[in-house]
Amino acid sequence: MANNSYNIAAKADMLGEILFLDGISRSGKKMSCRLLAPFEGIEHFNYISGIENVCYFHFLGQIDALNTTRFIHLNVDEASYDRIIGRRLNTRPTDESSVYKTSHPVEYMHRSTAPDGPSAVETFHTSGRIQLYHTLRSYQFQCCRRIP
Repeated sequence: MANNSYNIAAKADMLGEILFLDGISRSGKKMSCRLLAPFEGIEHFNYISGIENVCYFHFLGQIDALNTTRFIHLNVDEASYDRIIGRRLNTRPTDESSVYKTSHPVEYMHRSTAPDGPSAVETFHTSGRIQLYHTLRSYQFQCCRRIP
């Protein structure tokens, strides 16, 4: 059986700056996200389990750093776009990541009926808001660090 190796394609940044709150398990990331999210210009935090999983696969040697970075990038772009257009909003009132736990839930709900596509991304960019992601052990990857 041939062992073919493929890389995930690189992709241009769609969203600009993104804030990652990263750390080890049980280190208070969720609590810190709840403290950061109300700051002006910061979106309510989002969690993508796939990022946590791909970091574990990298740790176990099952996926290299380049593909881990690209996987994170693709997933963050998709989740960010979904948040911008109001797709897959968490509306479970008891979840910490629920849009009902924000100081402006109506804004998030309005996004689901507003125009999507490039105009939605442009509207988000001009608002000056930054996406906030709660991650686990992802800081080691290039896409999760601010590089001057």
